[in-house]
Amino acid sequence: MSQTDRDLLVAAAWLHDIGYAPELRDTGFHPLDGARHLESLAAPARLVRLVAHHSGAVYEAEQRGLSAELAVYEREDSPILTP
Repeated sequence: MSQTDRDLLVAAAWLHDIGYAPELRDTGFHPLDGARHLESLAAPARLVRLVAHHSGAVYEAEQRGLSAELAVYEREDSPILTP
């Protein structure tokens, strides 16, 4: 894994639950709310996508009827984002 990927992974690990912050709550789905907030701050797109898709978010988004909203953030297929 490259140093860039390692740094990105650490940043995503630190920020993955930022969407739980009450002031960021919009949909009530923290991966999506966190990704939207990071995007509003002009965070790197790849970081935003990793936050959006952490911990199998695609499955929970489906259950919550938020699949279309999450699909705005492409899910990467890489060792950084494990299934």
